[in-house]
Amino acid sequence: MKTGYFFGLILIVISGFFSAVLAQEDTVAAQLPDGETVLNNYIQATGGRTAYDAVQNRVTEWMMEIPAQGFSLTCKAYLSRPNRAYMIMESPAFGKIEKGIDGDVAWENTLMKGPRLLEGQEKADILREAVMDKYVEWKKFYSTITCAGVDTIEGKACYRCELMPIDGKPQTFYFDVDTFLLHKVEVTAETDMGAIPVESYISDYRRVDQLLVPFKTMVKVLGQERVITTQSIAHNQPLADDFFTPPAEVRALLDKNK
Repeated sequence: MKTGYFFGLILIVISGFFSAVLAQEDTVAAQLPDGETVLNNYIQATGGRTAYDAVQNRVTEWMMEIPAQGFSLTCKAYLSRPNRAYMIMESPAFGKIEKGIDGDVAWENTLMKGPRLLEGQEKADILREAVMDKYVEWKKFYSTITCAGVDTIEGKACYRCELMPIDGKPQTFYFDVDTFLLHKVEVTAETDMGAIPVESYISDYRRVDQLLVPFKTMVKVLGQERVITTQSIAHNQPLADDFFTPPAEVRALLDKNK
């Protein structure tokens, strides 16, 4: 309510609001669904298994802004079944950053570090996260999913679901109790700098073909906020057979490791 309203009335409204939220959470928490049911409802809410199965590849363009440092990156990512991916990010500050997956090979190429093969947990994480339908086929990548409670995320009551990757650290997902859309994800990213906690706030869902897809993500990492705004998404695009083949400098590393 606006500042000019009576202070006592404001307190009553605020008190009523919080009471309603807490009552809603208490009611929902008393009858929590199991984790698999929540995830299945999310899949259905975003289009259903048939719609996911119809997508053979996806091309996404987005912009990442880091407001605290005053710069941005343009990004383009290609995902294709069953396990191929390529992403390129460009910025005057960082130059060109490339990442790719071709079957069981995961690699990165940056101006600062040059080409390198991803190994260990870092490789396992990117192989899992690059899968187009990892939530539809979640049992291939996660050992368990548990609905552990109800939290309020940006004013929305959300089921808090804990997923345990078959290879990796626990992840926490927050699904709207009314719409079952995903609003927040908490993960620990394994990088060449070590383990880094990452929070992602997901919003602006839009219809792309038969799927409901988020177009905005705000990421909190290392004390910074990074805003990712999707500009376009296209499905089932013509891609050459060798599109995902690693570049020559990465192939040289593969030959060296044989």
